[in-house]
Amino acid sequence: MKKACTIIFLLSFALLAQGTEKLFLLAEDGFVEFLKQDFHKLAQSLSYRYDCKLSSKPEPGVKPVLRIGKVKESGDYESVLIAVRGYLFFANDENPVEDLSAAEVKKIFSGTFRRWNRTNVPLRQICYSGSEQLVPVALEVTAGWIRCPARIALQMVADDLTALGIIPLTDAALSVKGTKLLTVDGVAATPENVMNGTYPAATKYYLSIRKDAPPEVRKIYQKLCSRQTKNKLLNAGILPVTKGD
Repeated sequence: MKKACTIIFLLSFALLAQGTEKLFLLAEDGFVEFLKQDFHKLAQSLSYRYDCKLSSKPEPGVKPVLRIGKVKESGDYESVLIAVRGYLFFANDENPVEDLSAAEVKKIFSGTFRRWNRTNVPLRQICYSGSEQLVPVALEVTAGWIRCPARIALQMVADDLTALGIIPLTDAALSVKGTKLLTVDGVAATPENVMNGTYPAATKYYLSIRKDAPPEVRKIYQKLCSRQTKNKLLNAGILPVTKGD
């Protein structure tokens, strides 16, 4: 009897030890939303084998099994370009400014850009389209930020010399009379410049999976590469990348 109890204890201890292995899924810069539902199912089905965790922040010393981020992993990973997130900046045609610097773009999103540089034109309102996450939390109550559909945002810029319009790359085909598209650091937001990484206001994101990932995680990986996910990305103002792009 004592021997049987010892065996049961050892088996329980082995299962407990197995459950402490971490299955870490990393989705940076807001991409957690695209994993939440699938991760919940995964955590329920694999909780007896893994300590499942979904996070938007890397953990020191822990290699994520699945990752969506700016880094293209190599070695133990399969890694593909999945999406590009970026923004286009518009000014009124009568505004003398033709270009923003990357430093000025940072100032816009920190709330410290109060005047169009090299002019006497104040910046009174920022009309933006896309995710609410575009606006920093500290600026959410700032009266100068107005969220609206892309066409309305550009129309407001056309009617206001002092306004700045910000729309996502997914609306790149949109144009409204009385507005002009600004370059950033002298670089135009052409498809080529966006994809080769020279346009400063765009970021490429890679989907990486460890080669030893469990089949359940590989299913999520395949789903993230699907047309369904790409449609969700488009709806969120993120440009999906297809094979051959």
